[in-house]
Amino acid sequence: MVIGSQDFMLSDLTQLHQTPSRQDGISEEVETSLRIYGCELIQQAGFLLRLSQVSMATAQVLFQRFYFRTSLVRHDVRNSALAVTFLACKVEEAPRKIRDVCNVFHRLYQVRDGVQEPTYLDLGDKEYWSMKQSLITTERFILKELGFILHVVHPHKFLLNYFNILGGDTEFKQIAWNYVNDSYRTDVMVKFSPESIAVAAIMLSARFLGIPLPENWWKLFEASWEDIHEIAVTIMQLYSHPIAKYFKVSDNRYLNERFDEEIDLTKSVEPEYPPTPERSPVMKKRSHDEERDKRGSDGDRRDRDRDEDRRDRNRDRNRRDDDRHRDDRRDRNRRDDDRDRHRDDRRDRDRRRDDRRDRRRD
Repeated sequence: MVIGSQDFMLSDLTQLHQTPSRQDGISEEVETSLRIYGCELIQQAGFLLRLSQVSMATAQVLFQRFYFRTSLVRHDVRNSALAVTFLACKVEEAPRKIRDVCNVFHRLYQVRDGVQEPTYLDLGDKEYWSMKQSLITTERFILKELGFILHVVHPHKFLLNYFNILGGDTEFKQIAWNYVNDSYRTDVMVKFSPESIAVAAIMLSARFLGIPLPENWWKLFEASWEDIHEIAVTIMQLYSHPIAKYFKVSDNRYLNERFDEEIDLTKSVEPEYPPTPERSPVMKKRSHDEERDKRGSDGDRRDRDRDEDRRDRNRDRNRRDDDRHRDDRRDRNRRDDDRDRHRDDRRDRDRRRDDRRDRRRD
């Protein structure tokens, strides 16, 4: 079953119903609510960051894919929404500064939690650096879990092509477009192809406006009625879902989880050198003097080489400048000669014309 792109596929329906979060004991209602909450965070952050709809849609699809590969217990939904937004900006070539993304999400957290006077993060705050580190670490986990497959095929282009065939006014198209945008808050982007989602949005828009469509029209776009019906039901259930709220379901045992089990990429690893044999104080002093002399001679040699290279570069640059000036002078003199020759020729023609006119007059 294709889920959003030709490269990202689920092997069977078991992965759709037995997600990693369900296996960790999270109920279907809580998982659905947290998925909707994360997608709404991404949508609101996209508006504040002035992202395009494509960037926000890509972030929401990556968010849904990620939680079919890992559990909400292992990765907090807020950290994942923050990371996929920053990652989608780079995927869609609309990069934003990491401090801007962190500040926007920090403000959204406070608004969602009911803080009366939201504050901004300062670059020197410990909370900012903790949030930045969580973003970088979660982004690496997302890339690892998704296998660096970040390509997303959106239904919008199929929707426009289908409307070119079916026709329809602006309101018909706009409502279908809105249904497609709302579908990103559900998991239909992971379960069904973008073509089927576009057809389902057209069907919902036609039923909302009471516009009749031709019989078996969906067959023209190679979509099955079962998929269209399930997509439509999932989208309509979204509107009756209660307001999504944040639940702290992540486990503390995963807070210090490393990106790599063998090497912690967030810390610099000092190389281990083999132990050197003990030497006498005289040998140590002699070696120290030799090293100092060697560094001095090497430094002098490097200085001489650098000065010689600088002189060669200056000599070449002066030679190129002289050649260019000589060519410019030669071209300027040639142009002046040509201009003088043309002026003399024009004067000769004028004089001959005047002579002929005088002869005819006489």
